[in-house]
Amino acid sequence: MNVQEMLEGVGFDDIWVYVMAEYCRECTPDESGRAYVSLKRMYSDLLSRNPDENKDDMLLTVKRLSSGGEAFWDIASFCGKDGLTYSISFVDWDTVLGYEMLSLSLEEYGAARTAAHILWELSVNGFSEDEMKKRREELKTDISSRLSDVSDITEELSFDELCGELGMSPFPEDDMFKKEEDTENQKVIRRFDEAAMEQVKRRS
Repeated sequence: MNVQEMLEGVGFDDIWVYVMAEYCRECTPDESGRAYVSLKRMYSDLLSRNPDENKDDMLLTVKRLSSGGEAFWDIASFCGKDGLTYSISFVDWDTVLGYEMLSLSLEEYGAARTAAHILWELSVNGFSEDEMKKRREELKTDISSRLSDVSDITEELSFDELCGELGMSPFPEDDMFKKEEDTENQKVIRRFDEAAMEQVKRRS
């Protein structure tokens, strides 16, 4: 089952129950209303598309981790060709829709809840693909510009100094990484990675 087929199997209002519970608990009624309309329009757009062929054996995974006692949802694509995981934040939507769903995610959380996290992840950079692509281009331009600004002095700088010149921490996710890499999270990550590898193996 690919991502679009999973979305087709659940109604938007069933998905919205989980979006509201997980992401809009502290929103005002106006904010929730706007999010509902925008996300429903996005959901309809996704259902109307033609998914790309899944040439790289990508599996879309959703898993629940814990960070500081709070739920931390990890939405990523597992590549069956290289065994690595990738973000879907800036991937074209037709491509994501063609990814195969990880069966374990659906078994653990159900289709509606899994779909809620995928939709929210895709909407991080805008509720339309045009907004996402615009943000992607802005990010590329920003990174190119910042690299260009320091290109003439990179040979003289250490890695830490270069990160400082670019306004970035050398280890920006270090604190979060420590919290997430506790024993329980490691077990969850290992279980989902093993399930993804097994699903790819069964298909090939």
